[in-house]
Amino acid sequence: MEAANEISDEYLLGDELIDGQHRKMLTMLATMQHLESPSEIRGMMMKLYILVREHFFDEEALMADRGYPQREEHVQEHARVLAEMDRYSKMLFGAGLSLVEIKEKLKVDVVEHLLEQDMRLGAFLQGRDV
Repeated sequence: MEAANEISDEYLLGDELIDGQHRKMLTMLATMQHLESPSEIRGMMMKLYILVREHFFDEEALMADRGYPQREEHVQEHARVLAEMDRYSKMLFGAGLSLVEIKEKLKVDVVEHLLEQDMRLGAFLQGRDV
């Protein structure tokens, strides 16, 4: 995963606020991959969850403002990602997935959302077909 200052163009939408949030999320996910302690991972997951939730709120406002035609599908994906993040967090407190599995699943959920849903939004915002 790339550092925030080396973010690939594939993660950028052309909106300063959203792109800044993407950078922060990717940096947090990269940092989390190196954490070993459940309490450190839990703390980082809580911070990431707050950022992701804020990001989704801002992104949904942008989609509404710009009349994004796939807004409903995108909002549903936001709900799914947040529910998965909540589920992973709960697993840290009990039996379930290992820390390595939780970190990997979290990375996949967030990055896949960026690549799939947010890149469609970016194309729309830049006047390209969605």
